[in-house]
Amino acid sequence: MHRLLQSIRQLPHIAFIVVVLVGLGLPLVGPGNHEKNEENRRRSTRPDLPKSWTDVGGFPEQYEHYFSDNFAFRDTLVDAHHRLRRDLLGLSATPKAALGSAGWIYLMDDFASDYQRKMPYSEEELAEWAQLLELRGQWLSLQKIPFLFVVAPNKSTIYPEYLPAAAKPLWEVSPLDQLYGLVAQLPHVDAVDLRPALLAAKPEHTLYHHLDTHWNDVGAYIAYRALVEKLNTLVDCGPPLDWPDFTLTEKTITSGDLAVLACVGGVGESQQPVLTRTKSTTAIASVDRDNTGIGAHEAYIAYETPGKTLRVLLLRDSFGNRMAPLLAAHCGRLVCGPSRYFDVELIEQEKPDVVILERVERYLAIPPEIRRP
Repeated sequence: MHRLLQSIRQLPHIAFIVVVLVGLGLPLVGPGNHEKNEENRRRSTRPDLPKSWTDVGGFPEQYEHYFSDNFAFRDTLVDAHHRLRRDLLGLSATPKAALGSAGWIYLMDDFASDYQRKMPYSEEELAEWAQLLELRGQWLSLQKIPFLFVVAPNKSTIYPEYLPAAAKPLWEVSPLDQLYGLVAQLPHVDAVDLRPALLAAKPEHTLYHHLDTHWNDVGAYIAYRALVEKLNTLVDCGPPLDWPDFTLTEKTITSGDLAVLACVGGVGESQQPVLTRTKSTTAIASVDRDNTGIGAHEAYIAYETPGKTLRVLLLRDSFGNRMAPLLAAHCGRLVCGPSRYFDVELIEQEKPDVVILERVERYLAIPPEIRRP
């Protein structure tokens, strides 16, 4: 009887030891993580066994990297850690993303540099932009091609009210204000400021994704309308598509590039609008350019619409991709290329009636390069 009571008293200790051993041992159960990889990077693969004494020296470190990336239940444990940071401390998993209010997530580069206006352009930087844009405008003017410059505003510029409380502007004038003020003085460059149209539409529509850096279909449509209105002062492209030209539905979004970056998949969901053209004759066409080394969001692509004659070259980033199919409705041929290159060869090849350079606000620190054959 005494031994039985002793055994019963030891049960909690035994249970504790078992729990600790199981916790330590579970990750060792066959390294090989088959859960979904949401870290937006390539995980380490199992290294080959050493084939020589030279290989032996580097094998432990290689295997350690592999094990750290692939031990059993790794994703579950990492996700639990990120959720505790989010729920208890209101922090994301990375300093590159910030958790705002009402389920909004922001890219740190967006609000830290641009909305907070920590780094306004210096006189030298403005002079560099002036020279860069004006030289391109002058060259295009010699070809009798108008040059239109447009900036896609950051989400933090249009929706500052959901930013973390610490995000407050340090300067009255933003770098974007500085740049548009500069472009207004350049004789060979036209520009369109999308902010007034987006801010005016904001009370009636959600224009950007909560969990993503990009604008949604309606945001892209509002920007497209403002772009076409300006474009009509340079070339004849006709009136913009109107709301009856689309069907409007909603889609539940539970993730996005910022949710993945912050490792907070499932942080929430939002109903986002989806615009679908009710009738379109536009078709995707090819471009005689090599897409090797270019990201999918910047790849060369063309759209052709029968019965239209306008030829447009759109140098764009991922924001411009949302506008391109809408703009294509006005074009016999719309060619899209990466905004980081001012592609002289492509301009000479396509002979567009107008060239549009679109850049998202956060990329304005990186001027486009000249790309020649």
